[in-house]
Amino acid sequence: MTQLNSQTGVFEPEWYKSDFAWFCEDDKSIVLEQHPHLKFALLGERLKSDWLHLPASMKHMYEEKAQRDFSRYSEQRKRYDEKAGLGLRPMQRK
Repeated sequence: MTQLNSQTGVFEPEWYKSDFAWFCEDDKSIVLEQHPHLKFALLGERLKSDWLHLPASMKHMYEEKAQRDFSRYSEQRKRYDEKAGLGLRPMQRK
């Protein structure tokens, strides 16, 4: 969700998601369907366990999705910085 920066009057880009965040977005509803009364902390543990046991080929799909999202964010951030008069700031993927 983009937010309006009150100082510049320009909408800031939505932050990018990690590969694990994309996975959780997909897997959360499946886990909750199977275990509707699962508490939040246990849901997190279950998602983490599912991620750790996910085959590399499936993880690769989420890694690519995260990379595309990071590229989107970088491009939007560059345009935001130009519009807001902030100049360019170097971006590096963690």
